[in-house]
Amino acid sequence: MDRYTKGFVVASLIYFFLAGLLGIWMGAGEVPDWVLFGHVHFNLLGFMAMMIYGVGYFILPRFNGRPLHWPGWLAPHFYLANLALLGLVASAVGRSNQLFVFFAVLNVLAVAMFAVNLGATVLIEPAETM
Repeated sequence: MDRYTKGFVVASLIYFFLAGLLGIWMGAGEVPDWVLFGHVHFNLLGFMAMMIYGVGYFILPRFNGRPLHWPGWLAPHFYLANLALLGLVASAVGRSNQLFVFFAVLNVLAVAMFAVNLGATVLIEPAETM
């Protein structure tokens, strides 16, 4: 398993743990609004999406019998997805601020990188090499 593929899986487990901690905090009583937001997003974008990224990058090219179309995108995608999620949760206090919108857009870009890279891997025939 490649470094970044494994990194996505490890990151997903860390986010799952953080979501659990926030869940305990939520169960203990009144919490600020950002705690619920962080709990949900650490579960969905952190645990679920990062696990799908890691497993998807590892499994789908193999199932398809083709290499990943743009393997050079793995590192930027890994850092962008993590920065975007952490920034989104950290800026969730106001949620109508420009920083929050910026990190939300970065999250969409990270999702798009995954969709385009795996879509191209599955749909586009690799170039013939001589």
